[in-house]
Amino acid sequence: MTEVKKYPEEPLKTWNKAKELRLKYFTSYAKAHETGGLRFCGSAGSLNSIQQAFGRDVFILGSEPYSAHAAFFSDFARKCQEACESRGIAHDLCGYMKNYWGGILINQFILPTHEIVPWPKADVMWTQHICCTHAKWYQYAGELEGGVPEFGIDFNCRIGHTMTDRDIDYVLEQVLEGIEWVEKVTGRKFDDELFIEASLNELAANSAWGQAYEYNQNIPAPIDEKSLYSFFPFNILCPQWAETSALFRELRDELKDRVDRGIAAVGNERFRILTDGPPQWAMLQVYRYMEKVYGAVTLGSTYTAYWGTGWDVAEDGSLIAAKIPTREEFAQLNREARLRKYIAWKLSKQEAYSVTFTGCHPRKSALMLKIMELWKLDGAIIHLNRGCEGSAMGVLENRLDIIKAGYPVLTYEGNMGDVRDFDYAGTIRKIENFFENLGLEKLIKGG
Repeated sequence: MTEVKKYPEEPLKTWNKAKELRLKYFTSYAKAHETGGLRFCGSAGSLNSIQQAFGRDVFILGSEPYSAHAAFFSDFARKCQEACESRGIAHDLCGYMKNYWGGILINQFILPTHEIVPWPKADVMWTQHICCTHAKWYQYAGELEGGVPEFGIDFNCRIGHTMTDRDIDYVLEQVLEGIEWVEKVTGRKFDDELFIEASLNELAANSAWGQAYEYNQNIPAPIDEKSLYSFFPFNILCPQWAETSALFRELRDELKDRVDRGIAAVGNERFRILTDGPPQWAMLQVYRYMEKVYGAVTLGSTYTAYWGTGWDVAEDGSLIAAKIPTREEFAQLNREARLRKYIAWKLSKQEAYSVTFTGCHPRKSALMLKIMELWKLDGAIIHLNRGCEGSAMGVLENRLDIIKAGYPVLTYEGNMGDVRDFDYAGTIRKIENFFENLGLEKLIKGG
């Protein structure tokens, strides 16, 4: 049996607050009509603060995170997938989209408590087009729900480090048109004060997440990525809520305290791993197996590092949590200028959109290698995701680039939204072979 250093461990104090916020988020959407509220639905991260400006009782469902949440309940997700396929919808379409469409077809919506309630019909489809499915996703969903009006914003422009003023203007023109459209279909007016409040909450949440994420550069890491999965979706579900930025600040402070006291997420940490896109949500126990049996802990990825996070990039490529604008900077602007500033932030900081859905594998490889350097990672595990062609684009090229840089890489096949496409036993064997070839002995006899 191999002797390894043992670090002290503690449960996360903010864990229960994240559970409470998740329940509030999904329950508020499901019950919005009971208090006269409106339901907006669309792709997660669709400029949330703009939607929130139509009322505090506007509740926004980010459909991809909901579908990931549904995928965790594998039996429920299987019913959704099979309901779609019985309608002639192809098995190999987006796994998230089929969990969403399937929920409409079976008239079931699952809450974090495992409770199943009738499917909550949307009032408005407001979405952004960042991959090939989104335009048709919400068009068909609206048809299944009896004719829900849809407005889509095309994000097919340069995002992140390549963004220009022209790209900001391209999105701004669509947003201004969209505001008029929402006012017409809902009868509500865009509230500038509410937009200022919501957008400052959103940008603060994005920045606080980056500050929290930086603490995983420490050895031992204060939080593992499986636990990060329970926090980071708020960055694209409800970042405009004050509760989200407050939660992320509290998480940041807790992680700093854990670093100062040497508290580890995984007490037997001895091998640090990078992952890439969405995992196999119904089989997250794979992470716990690696931690328990090998002391191998996943600590970061382009997925949790970049989706919804605000980063500035230093001259040497280092990632620094972005500085947010002040209320005064927002309030002194007119509506169009204020929207432009907000859109510029969202486009410039969301590098993940650019590298994930454009097939820009050299840029993604560079980001992955920078994370590996800064977070002191030892290897990578890449998901060959059948459930999302966008996130799977270029990943084998990423694999080669990481190997050329001197890191070991393991790949596995799966489907983020559909457990039927994942071989648990076979994946465990691949993990065991991977670590055996690296000379990493099992810490648990017979594990």
